[in-house]
Amino acid sequence: MSPIAPQHRAATAKAKWEREEMLEDTVERIQVGEFESIGQAVRESGFPKTTLHRWLHGAKPRNKAQEERQNLTEVEEKELARWITLCTVSGRAPIPEVVHEMAEGIRRRCVKGVNESGMEIVTYEPIGKRWVGRFLN
Repeated sequence: MSPIAPQHRAATAKAKWEREEMLEDTVERIQVGEFESIGQAVRESGFPKTTLHRWLHGAKPRNKAQEERQNLTEVEEKELARWITLCTVSGRAPIPEVVHEMAEGIRRRCVKGVNESGMEIVTYEPIGKRWVGRFLN
């Protein structure tokens, strides 16, 4: 199996997020009555009827369904992916160690206001060695 270029991975992740945002928008439009029926929503959006039904009945997208077990939230992942994309586009694709450190920095920033000096209220297990590869995929 050949490695996937960082640019392709970032583009694929961006496409997935954009698709999920469009799907969320379609479901919201169904709920507020902008579509006369689910059939109309299917025709206009191109999403499968079963997908719309699942989302209407509370199913979450993959990136949100497991969010509480993830190292980074969806928003944090988007921030990290955006940073990787900017670096890659400028010709300086970050090495895995730098991506790992950036992810740890994002997590530290999240608890900065929660943990007071001398008292650690929120702690995280360190991000694993293979996390970067899974995140990029």
